Amino acid sequence: MSQSAVTTVSCPQCRHGQEFTVWHSVNVSQDPELKPRVLDRSLTTFTCEKCGATASIEQDLLYHDMDRRLMILRHARHDAPEELGDKSLGLLSALGASAYACRLVRTMNELVEKVLIWEDNLDDRSIEVFKEVVWQELDEAQREGQAQLFYGGILHPPGEEAEIELVLSNNSGNLSMALPLESEFRRLEKQIVRCLPSTASQCGKWLRVDRQYARSILDKQP
Repeated sequence: MSQSAVTTVSCPQCRHGQEFTVWHSVNVSQDPELKPRVLDRSLTTFTCEKCGATASIEQDLLYHDMDRRLMILRHARHDAPEELGDKSLGLLSALGASAYACRLVRTMNELVEKVLIWEDNLDDRSIEVFKEVVWQELDEAQREGQAQLFYGGILHPPGEEAEIELVLSNNSGNLSMALPLESEFRRLEKQIVRCLPSTASQCGKWLRVDRQYARSILDKQP
């Protein structure tokens, strides 16, 4: 079930203190109204009632989708051990989670991205490899600083081939790019899948499927 607690948060701008509900876990199958709040990030965004300033609350959060057999654990600290999910939550055996896909992420952007990928019935491992291939083709200026590339969803232009949307977030803002789903992503996916462990063999294991993971898969390509 979903778990939350009310705490007092000080506004980072004016230091005004007010109550805020911090969510530790959300079960979107039992509480479907929480899913859109995860996707628009309002669940973890503090808005000051006095000055209107907003801030993202850096809080561990477990996203649990029983229907899709998916658990995503957002752990903000970069020193998080890979075993964190098993040790701190103890859910794998209790939920029969050997049939679950389990992912570790560090940011809400990453968590939202994983949710969108599963909503579109795609394999996040293939998506990460595809993103890395596209990343390598970007101009050097586009990749500077803290630039990141995120999955944005599937687009369906009227009368045209479906497209996969990627969003480049860098110092200039967010840039959306659309690539043909079948002739670009699906073509590469067929090559990627040969280097991926079976989905079943990785269920019940907390994995970080990120750029580092993608690079390790690309290194196996002939």
